[in-house]
Amino acid sequence: MPAFAQNGGATITGSVMDQNGSLPIAGAKVELDVGFAPVAKTATDESGSFTFASVQPRTYTVVISGPGLSVTRSDLLDVLNGE
Repeated sequence: MPAFAQNGGATITGSVMDQNGSLPIAGAKVELDVGFAPVAKTATDESGSFTFASVQPRTYTVVISGPGLSVTRSDLLDVLNGE
């Protein structure tokens, strides 16, 4: 998941696909956590994509869940100034 610098913070984008990586999963719950505390929530769109805008520099984890999905936590994602 890339993090890009913008005015007002960074943007974290990603997509959620089925386990074969071929079909997007729409409506999955996506949470941005610091430690285990959620700081933002969104859901995937019809193409399985999600975006968190104006993210402040720190270390995050992305958590994906939803009906029929196992809860999945990403590796730590470091968002730094100037990225």
